[in-house]
Formats: sequence, C-alpha cells, structure tokens
Amino acid sequence: GLTLYTIPSGRFARWTHKGPYDQLQGSWQAGYKAMVEMGLDARGVCYEEYLNDPCNTEPDALMTAIYQQIG
Repeated sequence: GLTLYTIPSGRFARWTHKGPYDQLQGSWQAGYKAMVEMGLDARGVCYEEYLNDPCNTEPDALMTAIYQQIG
C-alpha cells in the first residue's frame, strides 16, 4: 500500500543525476560535498524525483532529481 506523506515547506538543494539508478549513490555523495563547500547544512527530509520512465528509457539516459532540505 501507499502512505501519504506531506513534505514540509522550506529551502531545498536540488541536483540532477543522469544515468542508471544503481549509480545514484555517487550523485548523492557529490551533492552533499557541494553543499558543504557552499556552506549549506542538510536538515530534514530528502527525496528523489524520477523524471523519466525506466520501462522505455535506456539506463544511461535516466534522469533523477535529488532534493535535500537545507537549514
């Protein structure tokens, strides 16, 4: 089943991953590194938004938006 979850409002850092889902970890790490270099603190929720359909998109062309709430 699905559970409804409301994401709290606030400021979010956003970056984009292009490629297979099994390589998302590297994009998460690079995003957090960039946030530290910019003086941003990760706080609260984080989530991914899948921008295309893996059923009809080649793995190297998959696009994922990554969001991290910042304080």
